[in-house]
Amino acid sequence: MEDNRTLTVNGLDLMVLLYHVHRHAKKHGHLDADRSLSTLTRMLSPRFSIPASLLESGLYCCNMLDEEEEFWHPGNLNFNQFLQKVLKGKTFNKTYNWIEDGKDA
Repeated sequence: MEDNRTLTVNGLDLMVLLYHVHRHAKKHGHLDADRSLSTLTRMLSPRFSIPASLLESGLYCCNMLDEEEEFWHPGNLNFNQFLQKVLKGKTFNKTYNWIEDGKDA
């Protein structure tokens, strides 16, 4: 039986859900009989449009933690792989912590 119910949650709540889904899977294994961990993660990860300045603020924090070797991604991506996935062709200037579109190079 297909479940067509939908609920509205914000991005922070989705982040908390995804974090705990991965922590639980690492500790106990993934126990959802209806979908794999990668499918569940993909389904819980819609795309959001946000101001670039907010993304830069978040990437700044990621960059600082990466320099301390503390950046973490549930898919085991390193920070550079994460940047490629998130920025899709743009680059993140790690010195000045801003996003560059690559057209001014």
